[in-house]
Amino acid sequence: IVEAVACGLRVVSTDVGGVPEVLPAHMLRLAPPNSQAIIEALSAAVDAGVAPQEEALRFHEKVRHMYSWHDVAARTERVYRRVTTMPNTGLRSRLLRFLHVGPVSGKICVLMAAFDTLLWWLLEWLQPLTDIEIAAELPRFPGTADAGANLG
Repeated sequence: IVEAVACGLRVVSTDVGGVPEVLPAHMLRLAPPNSQAIIEALSAAVDAGVAPQEEALRFHEKVRHMYSWHDVAARTERVYRRVTTMPNTGLRSRLLRFLHVGPVSGKICVLMAAFDTLLWWLLEWLQPLTDIEIAAELPRFPGTADAGANLG
């Protein structure tokens, strides 16, 4: 969605999940998730025709200032670092927390999590972690804050 708007294309999407939060409403057409509303939004976008070059350039500049892949990667890395520093909670504690979800759904969640854990253990037994090749760390792009930090 972001890339299409940055290229000056008319974008139609459903207004579900996080889609309305990705871009301002004036940059795309949002439709309720039903066929008639989507048809109407698509028809309106087609009737509007190709975006004028000035509008396309203005949207491109706005998106360029709103999003940067380097920024997205840095934020993702921060989330991963935060998650990896969280204390390791035991399996029993995690399973017991699911029971607080609800009288029936809690038990279903416990069964699903237990099955998922058993499946994980089976997959680890079939393909041990020591047999998996770890990807090499690549150097950062020149001009970034930590350029050359991984070059040794």
